[in-house]
Amino acid sequence: VSFELPLPGLDGGPGPWSSLQHKNRSLQRNGASLQHNEPSLQHNGTSLQHNEPGPPLSADLEARAAKLRARKRARPEDIDELLLALCEGRFLNVPDLAKLTGRSIHTLRTHYLPRLVESGFLELRYPDQPTHPGQAYRTVAGKGGGGS
Repeated sequence: VSFELPLPGLDGGPGPWSSLQHKNRSLQRNGASLQHNEPSLQHNGTSLQHNEPGPPLSADLEARAAKLRARKRARPEDIDELLLALCEGRFLNVPDLAKLTGRSIHTLRTHYLPRLVESGFLELRYPDQPTHPGQAYRTVAGKGGGGS
């Protein structure tokens, strides 16, 4: 089986890219189309990141998060405490924390998470790679925010 592909600039066309503009033509092999007719192989799940399973959020923690989400402004201490409680026993990434707290990803990355990591309250899933795409945060044992 052989395929013949014109090389840009050698097909006698008007420009170097003219041979790559094959509008509505399919590659043929012995008269059969090579077009992909199978279902898409693209991942349609909600996330490509696979977080470690952690304990489910308690009703109390859900209520605390909902109360904070409902407030446009909150004391930084309240947000810190909720972040520590949410991350207790599980790694959570920034988008998940943003949804749970009702704060923007930018706000969490700028004002809360670096300070909690530097002070030893949160640990990184990938401490040697701070910009790792799967980066997540977990409360350091013994420094949780379980209280109200």
